[in-house]
Amino acid sequence: MRSRMKQYCANALTDLIYETTYNTYPEHTRLLPSILVPQTSYPLISMNRTNERNRLPNWSFLIAMKRKLRIPLFENTATPPLCPCGRPHDIWGDHLFRCVKHSKKMAHNFIRDTCATVLKPALSLAGYMHQSSKIETETNHVPLSDPYALPYDLSFNPDPNPTIENHCSCPYTTVGADLTITHSIDPSPLTLTADVESNLTANADKHLQLCEKSKFMRDNKTISYNNTSFTIPGETIIRELVDANTILIPFAIDPHGRFGPILQSFLTTPSSTIPEPSFPHTRPYAHIMHERATKHPAPTGILLSADAYWKTHKTRKYYGHSHTAPTPQISTLQNLGIGITKAFSLHIRNGILRSRTNTSSSTSTDTTCTTNNPSLYAT
Repeated sequence: MRSRMKQYCANALTDLIYETTYNTYPEHTRLLPSILVPQTSYPLISMNRTNERNRLPNWSFLIAMKRKLRIPLFENTATPPLCPCGRPHDIWGDHLFRCVKHSKKMAHNFIRDTCATVLKPALSLAGYMHQSSKIETETNHVPLSDPYALPYDLSFNPDPNPTIENHCSCPYTTVGADLTITHSIDPSPLTLTADVESNLTANADKHLQLCEKSKFMRDNKTISYNNTSFTIPGETIIRELVDANTILIPFAIDPHGRFGPILQSFLTTPSSTIPEPSFPHTRPYAHIMHERATKHPAPTGILLSADAYWKTHKTRKYYGHSHTAPTPQISTLQNLGIGITKAFSLHIRNGILRSRTNTSSSTSTDTTCTTNNPSLYAT
């Protein structure tokens, strides 16, 4: 009864949020499927703060909370700082995830390292790797035509011989992930109908799916090696990964922390829910790799498998040492969420500070700040 009441109230509140946002600030409605994801809500409201790793600095918490509630980041919304690209920042911070003048490498590497640390216990519980194994970052286990290629941001080698500890068989030699951070979905015409939530969710997934597709359809690359320059087709790298019996899984994450369809499938949802993208006939191996990454026996629903194993082999009452993190699924999503929150808030803060130091208006009252005073966003 309690679970049904909680679900009913959650659905009613979600419907109210969509209706209120559409009637008051319709330009933000398209972002609700991303803003309402739980992984970036956990660090703000429900992680046990007795663990110091779960605490956010005040400036980071403020940025994350304003992004979650869609509150302007600047006191004076009429004159936001000027970006090095020549355009003024938008007051919500979305520009920083689209502008080529602001590299997302720092945020990318922060999330990459978080995933390598957080996913390892879940994969061990799900039976895809031994507890003594580890997830490696930026390694290349496959001899490729491009000697400089690092196709995986993080990867692990499943044990092909299942045991009691390793109870999920995965026949591939290497399972690798390539992380990408997207920009926010572009505005589109919207009508408030009964199925607006499902339509917006589908649009958000489609936006992320385009980034996933680009990871399978790599661009051609010209490199110099041993005093010789040559071009390697992007399809060649994917073919070599397929021939080596490996998997490439794109991890797409948008600026509000929403996971792409393939990452959702990898963590929690059945792979049958992933829409099938269309690949040109010149990219047959991209299609093969997508099929391999989203269909059995590829790792899918690892958090569901970890939960099932934990419930029958509990070693303590709460998996995350707190009633707020009782299961592997909730604990893993919480830790992924706090890593994403820290990475994005740092990316936003650094981008705005960089903009202010490169503009002549940085001495004005509204935009004055120093790196020694990170709490630059006043309430």
